[in-house]
Amino acid sequence: MLLHDNCTELVPLYRRAYTWQPEVPAMNLAPKFALAVCFLSLGSLGAAQSYNITDLGVLSGDVSSIGNWMNSSAQVVGCSDTSTGNTVACSSNLFGGHAFIWSPPIGMVDLGTLPGGNFSQADGINNAGQVVGFSYNGEGNMHGFSWTENTGMVDLGTLPGGTTSKAVANNSHGDVVGYSDYLNSNGNINAVAWTPDGRIHNLGGLPGTYFTSLLSINDSEEVSGASFFPDGTFHAVFGTHRAGFRDLGTLPGGTQSYGGSVNLSGYIVGGSDSASFPGIFHAVLWDTKRKIHDLGTLPGGNTSGTSQISDDGSVVGLSTVADGATHAILWTRSKGLQDLNDLISADSGWVLIYSSSINAAGEIAGYGTIDGENHAYLLTPKNSNRE
Repeated sequence: MLLHDNCTELVPLYRRAYTWQPEVPAMNLAPKFALAVCFLSLGSLGAAQSYNITDLGVLSGDVSSIGNWMNSSAQVVGCSDTSTGNTVACSSNLFGGHAFIWSPPIGMVDLGTLPGGNFSQADGINNAGQVVGFSYNGEGNMHGFSWTENTGMVDLGTLPGGTTSKAVANNSHGDVVGYSDYLNSNGNINAVAWTPDGRIHNLGGLPGTYFTSLLSINDSEEVSGASFFPDGTFHAVFGTHRAGFRDLGTLPGGTQSYGGSVNLSGYIVGGSDSASFPGIFHAVLWDTKRKIHDLGTLPGGNTSGTSQISDDGSVVGLSTVADGATHAILWTRSKGLQDLNDLISADSGWVLIYSSSINAAGEIAGYGTIDGENHAYLLTPKNSNRE
């Protein structure tokens, strides 16, 4: 992927939103989006240490991993590979990385790939243990997959005549959302939903757009994501996975936004630029009246972004800080924006870069650096019953 050096640490949110592959016709806009999504920042409040941290490790032979999503049982899914240095696991080398599921007390399990494939990544897991993501197949095409312990990895396929798809998120009912191309699509990519009966549904996108991906679906079948316009800008979308979408707009004067997660109450988090910071993203929240709120950045930072909002309204993501580094964040209504590095032991050896997912127990997954390597982690609130 073509990313500006200053954006390298912001890849996780970009990766979850849109993983561009060589066979996807719209790939030429990936650099524009990657640069636009150089976002991060929020406001840290001093707080006592409140989390224990678990290193989820890596798959055999690997050195790097990232945790992308988690369910209520603290099962974490993501990707592990051999990348070193500051490179985020599975973000640049699309050959050799494998999807994983980590479960206490079993640890990390390799989910493999579709038959003949050489790369896979897990992006979502529901409370039933169904994992979704994408894998290359034997023909060299990217396809969305569903995995359970009983079925193993199942190819979800594409829209009729398509060659490329990606599954990004699922709900507890087994509905899966993402994107796919289709017969004679002429470079267009549409949002799709796979229902538990195995059918794929073409959900299209906003009028006048050519690429739409859904990034989240809740148990009420409400979805959120983003649609791209011909000029390369994109807007957050919201709707139901059996109906059309509405444009959520941007912060005042902005041109770009995305919807990253929708909770059961219908609150949506994502990112947006504005007239005050054009082309730079701030973490945002849309309330149930679809009013947009800027969540700001950590002190000294200039960009931020969100990944998930839990059903109790807690938000996770990342933000830059004064020295330009990226830190994992937690936002709550009571405490505002906090740097998760302030909420773990100061002598842990960790630097938490990205918080991707939070469950009802307040456990948080993501990735950070430990002993010079990027590893997936799990944060457990102190005094929890899983401590």
